[in-house]
Amino acid sequence: MVIDEYVVGGHVQQLVDIFTLNEAGEVGGIRIFTRPWLVTAQFRKSMYALLKDALGPGFWEGPDAEEPLPHSMT
Repeated sequence: MVIDEYVVGGHVQQLVDIFTLNEAGEVGGIRIFTRPWLVTAQFRKSMYALLKDALGPGFWEGPDAEEPLPHSMT
């Protein structure tokens, strides 16, 4: 499932959900991600500014949300 979720800085952020089933036909795994990276990073930066005090530093994984956004992930 792909959903156009948010508009951040004039760009659409997509939320992608992938569900896999096991042999019994039950949900065996769920993978959720967002794209493109620069829009996701900007969204994360905005959420960090709003929630960093409430959630604490242990909640935030990945690149430092207060640093400039990277130009690529390579």
